[in-house]
Amino acid sequence: MSKFHELISARFDGRTDLEFYDELLLVHDIKNYSLGPHTDSPKKVITVLFYLPADENHQSLGTSVYIPNDSSFQCPGGPHHPHENFLKLKTMPYSPNSVFCFFKTNNSFHGVEKLTEDGYGR
Repeated sequence: MSKFHELISARFDGRTDLEFYDELLLVHDIKNYSLGPHTDSPKKVITVLFYLPADENHQSLGTSVYIPNDSSFQCPGGPHHPHENFLKLKTMPYSPNSVFCFFKTNNSFHGVEKLTEDGYGR
């Protein structure tokens, strides 16, 4: 958490009496699944994604980072937004034993593109 000290201090107005908890979700996406750009729940502070594919053959299936077409748009968290309202900046490589981590903000938009491959889950 020390790596995010400045961001945590800014988000929580310098409070030092904060308590955090962790939550683990194991997710398996199937064909036609997608997740529109969103900023996660306001209750989240840091999101850490561990990728566990069997091999390096599906690099393009990682989580993508987006910016809204309207540069002033922010979201405190909750809804997933249409992909067409955003520009995809980067897709994290979906590689075995890799990690993608980011601090939750009102503009930390991320999501996953539609999974179109037959017989492959993400």
